Amino acid sequence: MFTIIVGGSHDFIKECRESTENVDIKILKEASSIEDAVSLIQKLVPHAVLIPGEWAPKAASLVNKCRNTKIFVSGGIEKSWRDEWDEKGLPVFIVSGKTYKALMDIEAHLKFSCPTNFQPEEFSVKNNEEISCKDNKIKFKIPKLPKIQLSHSQNKEIRYISHHIIVVWSPVGGSIKSTTSLNLAVTAAGRGFDTTLINFDLACPILDKWFKIPNTTLDKVKDARGVGIMTFGVDLNPDLAAKILIDYGWGIKYLPAGNKLGNIGTPDIELSTLEQVIQRIYRREVNSQPAVTIIDASSMFELPTTYAALRSSSILLIPVVNKQEHELVNEQLAELKRLKVKPTKIIEVVWGDLNVRSKNTQVKIPYLAETLYQSSNQRKPYCYLLDESPFEKLLEVATGG
Repeated sequence: MFTIIVGGSHDFIKECRESTENVDIKILKEASSIEDAVSLIQKLVPHAVLIPGEWAPKAASLVNKCRNTKIFVSGGIEKSWRDEWDEKGLPVFIVSGKTYKALMDIEAHLKFSCPTNFQPEEFSVKNNEEISCKDNKIKFKIPKLPKIQLSHSQNKEIRYISHHIIVVWSPVGGSIKSTTSLNLAVTAAGRGFDTTLINFDLACPILDKWFKIPNTTLDKVKDARGVGIMTFGVDLNPDLAAKILIDYGWGIKYLPAGNKLGNIGTPDIELSTLEQVIQRIYRREVNSQPAVTIIDASSMFELPTTYAALRSSSILLIPVVNKQEHELVNEQLAELKRLKVKPTKIIEVVWGDLNVRSKNTQVKIPYLAETLYQSSNQRKPYCYLLDESPFEKLLEVATGG
């Protein structure tokens, strides 16, 4: 259990209190001013402090008086303040303006700051170390992560940029879902986004075919290219997942579903581990570029991979092709709401000429059967074959760009 102090207005503090149900965080006290916060930090020594965006100008003074405490600022922040914190190497981190998402960000960050929370006792990996699984050995070395440029010698935290985790999911499944994921990722990378695509559709990992991931047995794997989630199964951990994130094409860093032969079914990876994998990849170094993390999820939300993705999502994209699919989507969304899956925005990606009313935002994509067939045969993204790509608009609507 992590402990924090929350500062800000009565309404902001109330929202934070109401959002602690699904996170491993306890709010010790509330502070109505910076002076109150300093006094409480020195007295209670919490893991972190959460303050609203309007307190950003006072964040530096708070750090100076409480050097060993991490400060998290929720909401829109002027670039000048961020630049000042980076220049001085201050442990001030920007999190979502949504309180429930901000607390999830803080929880993941604090877990990432404590490696023991990430590494299962039976499995760990270091740079250039031979990897051993329980019953098999993989005789290759994991490549080193890129060196992280720190703005201050005393600041050892990875500098990441707050961005959207976009999950593409449909209760129907099928290739249109993965087609949406791939073309959105290709479009984002083409627009200069630091783009990561995670294949959490282990039941039908069609994206692996697009990226030419070999479907082979574990003992024939010779290097880090092509290994993925099912290669390691229950031995997967967040740090390892980040190390096997490789650019396989189109400027996309891709985490494959991995090898399926000799591994019938899907691995029983713990939900908490999968959520930590997502958060570890989310907190990658992105060199000040705009960033996006896209997850292609299986149709069955009962699977740990899908449920972890849905719980982590800030934007949920749901491709639909016909009226029956749309009706099923509405039923499943009601169930997800009961399970406390609360993305910031839900976007229906309507393929073809379907016209249905919805309270969710809709973006239309032309369904051109011959062009889709050509795209698959030539292994060329669908968006490249269209005169005007609708995925540009989809990216703008999803990211607010």
